[in-house]
Amino acid sequence: LQALLEAVEVATGDELVRKNDPAGGAWLLESAEVDFEQDGRLVARLGRGAFIGEVDAILSGGGESPARAVVTRAGRVFRVGAQGMAGFLANNPRVLLALSGTRFHE
Repeated sequence: LQALLEAVEVATGDELVRKNDPAGGAWLLESAEVDFEQDGRLVARLGRGAFIGEVDAILSGGGESPARAVVTRAGRVFRVGAQGMAGFLANNPRVLLALSGTRFHE
């Protein structure tokens, strides 16, 4: 998985996920904090070690994000593109089982 990770510095206010955008991979938070909002309500505040991604949509190759994830504290995150994540999960069924059926997991 490490070979698939792209380090990204994010600023407060950046959107990692936009509601209704096509599923675009996954994010692993290193030092940034992110608010996860659905229908205008705060659902969760995520920080170091949190995984953000729509696993079912990544595996099926489609779908839209059901929520918005906005950076509330600048820092570093790691991005994995949808194709890379799908390949990793296909080759690592235990990870897939751990994440299967979850939308956002901390």
